[in-house]
Formats: sequence, structure tokens, C-alpha cells
Amino acid sequence: MNSSCFWRPFRCELCGKRFKRSSNLQEHRRIHSGERPFRCPRCAKSFKTPYELQRHALTHCAEKPFKCADCGKDFPTSNALLLHQRQHCDDKPHVCGVCGKKFTYGHSLKVHERVHTGDRPFVCPLCGKGFKQSNALSSHERVHTGERPFVCKTCGKAFKQSSYLVIHERAHTGERPYKCECGKTFTHSSNLLLHRRTHASTRPHECPTCAKAFISDACLQKHLQSHAGHAADDPGSPRTPPGCPTTPAPRPWPPPATPAWPELGGWDLSPGVPG
Repeated sequence: MNSSCFWRPFRCELCGKRFKRSSNLQEHRRIHSGERPFRCPRCAKSFKTPYELQRHALTHCAEKPFKCADCGKDFPTSNALLLHQRQHCDDKPHVCGVCGKKFTYGHSLKVHERVHTGDRPFVCPLCGKGFKQSNALSSHERVHTGERPFVCKTCGKAFKQSSYLVIHERAHTGERPYKCECGKTFTHSSNLLLHRRTHASTRPHECPTCAKAFISDACLQKHLQSHAGHAADDPGSPRTPPGCPTTPAPRPWPPPATPAWPELGGWDLSPGVPG
């Protein structure tokens, strides 16, 4: 008899992994099923094991005496700080054998490898859609149930994902944690990314008609309306509106005292809060 069968008699029928205890096998099966039976009473976030719930509960502690010397973030326990500090280290021992990307944690590598294999082991029992991570399945299932467990304590608005609630709460607190080198601040990292393109020549969204490029898809869509209106006024005329350049000029940095960026068209790029 194989020694692993003797020392680890409990075998997962889905992936073949073996365990010493039946309780470990039961917890492991939740990886395949996506089940998260342990729910936080404070924020309704759910977890696969009681240990994960206990660790999560620390995030609700008002006292966070352990501060990261690199980024200033506070943590309730020294162990939580230690785990966080690995993100700042260059030491990433877990390397993807396909693309060479490095990771601090082994489980992060395992999730990343599914990008290459296409493996989506977490399947929705209602529609059959597959996901790479169990928490993505949990979020997806709320599409079917309509559940919105994350509630704003200030205004009562509810959200399907905790990340949406975090972004929404900044509307009440005024917090804008993402700062550009020019001093402008934003509530979401994606808006900072869009803003930084105004300082550079990066304009990935190109008009298929006149080759003019824009910093965001929203700006491109507004520009496309000018082509539609121009064609409607004179169907036989060229589709490129007068003054539409074929080669965009890079943004100056530092910007002029009174910058004129007509491509933005007065659009407000501050984030809308997802519902």
C-alpha cells in the first residue's frame, strides 16, 4: 500500500488530494463547491473556515497599533503586519513556470497559473459559469439571488461586493487616497490611471474613422458622435470632421498654466459609484 494512503486516508474525489483528517477534507471540498458557511456578523462577508473568519474579524478592530514602516498602513496584529510587509519585499520565491511572473505566496501562484491553463474549478450551480477563484463565484451568485449584503452605515445603500462599499464610503468621508505627482487626488485607482494619461502620450483608444486617439473609451465614444452628426448633415462629405488631427500631440509635462484639453469635452472623470 502506498504510504501516502496510509498516512492520509481521506481522499478528495474531485482532485485526488489526500488529508490526514476528515475535517480537513471537508474544508477542502469547499474550494470546489465555493461554499462559505462562516459569515461575519459585522459586514456579512463569508469564509470557508472559522480560522479565516477569526482572522477577518481583526479588520473590524478599532485599535490597530502595528504600523507598516514602508507605506504607513496600520494593522491589528503583528502577524497581519508581517504578512503585509512581504508585499514590499523583493523576495518572491514562487515563480510561474510559464511566464516567469513571481509571487510572494504559493496560493497566489496557484491562482495565477489558471490564467495559462484556463482552469475554472468553481462553477455556478445555477448557470454553469466557471470562475478561477471561489470568492469570484460567491460574488457572481448574488447576480442570481439579488443579495446585497454590504450596507453603508451612513446612508443605508447596499452593494453586492465589499469593494463597491469601500469606494462608496469615500463619498461620505471625502477620502481620496490615490494621488498623482501633480497633486490631484482620486477616489479610485482606475481614475488615477486615466488622469496620468493626460500627462503622457499614452492614448490607447483610437478612432477607427480618423485615427484620433483618446485617453479613455468614454472620450472616444463622445468623439464618435461628432462623426455621426457630421455624416447626417452631409452624407456625401468626408466622414472626418474639420480640424480632426490624424496624429495626436503628446501632453506637456509640467502642464501649461491654463491647459486646454478639448478631447475631454468637459467630461467629469471622477468615479461613478457602482450599485
